[in-house]
Amino acid sequence: MEGRDVRSRLIEAATTEFLARGYGEANVGRIATAAGISKKTVYKYVSSKEDLLRAVMQDKIVATLPEIGPLDLNEAPRKRLISHLSAFAELAFSSDGVTSYRLFMSEGFRFEGMAKLYVGFISSFAIEPLGRDLRAYVDAGRLSLEDPHLAARMLAAMVFADPMRDASLGISETPTADEVRTLIETAVTIFLLGAQSGAKATAEGI
Repeated sequence: MEGRDVRSRLIEAATTEFLARGYGEANVGRIATAAGISKKTVYKYVSSKEDLLRAVMQDKIVATLPEIGPLDLNEAPRKRLISHLSAFAELAFSSDGVTSYRLFMSEGFRFEGMAKLYVGFISSFAIEPLGRDLRAYVDAGRLSLEDPHLAARMLAAMVFADPMRDASLGISETPTADEVRTLIETAVTIFLLGAQSGAKATAEGI
């Protein structure tokens, strides 16, 4: 119990430090002080600052992503794709999500390990699950896509690329819940116009 409490305090202190100061300026000693532990104790839980960032992302990304349940191929692809994108949007468009995006975009070129960590998490917990479901729909003849993984990346970019960029640069406000819903529904509609028409054409031998 005590170990979990110490780790929880460490993660919260590290989250605050990373979001406030960025990765490069984050200080493990300062994080330890904020968590009420020694710097030596920090390294009982993580091996490096990068490892600490990984632990923060594990707690703040993986643990907070809403569960959308197993794929049912009888379910309309539209409903499933909207569920995927809505679940990730809840995290991406949060205050911490936008701040994290800004941090990684501004510092990623200086810290390759940090950049790869961020891209890897996004791929593992957003793009790859979406791509697997698209592949299943293709195999079932519901959709026609040459590369489901690439299609997943493109669909996600339709929803997140511009709003995340603009919000992180301060050009515009983070989209409201209604705006996000409209954005997702529009992107999925456009995406399926191509993917479903292709499946129909294949079935008809066109």
